[in-house]
Amino acid sequence: METLADSFLDGVRAFCTGRRMGRLADLLERTGDKPPRGNAEALSFWVARLLLVSTPDNDQSLRGALLCAEDAAARLRQEKALLEARLDGAGTGCSIM
Repeated sequence: METLADSFLDGVRAFCTGRRMGRLADLLERTGDKPPRGNAEALSFWVARLLLVSTPDNDQSLRGALLCAEDAAARLRQEKALLEARLDGAGTGCSIM
């Protein structure tokens, strides 16, 4: 999951050149530092923040779905699917920000 999240951030960094660098800095500031390895619950909430701040208007349905997950493992499964979908859509004209 960490590798997938890092790949997503790499894609955001590649997209955010020139004038978009301010948006990248804002995204990273709002997301905060990635938690230490081995803390699945903290990672699940960090990835949730990453997804939410990179979604237009902080999509409330996404927020609800991530917060209502039964546990960290369920939240991470949801986030994995969302990150994979966003990475698969990269380069198709869709914007993540």
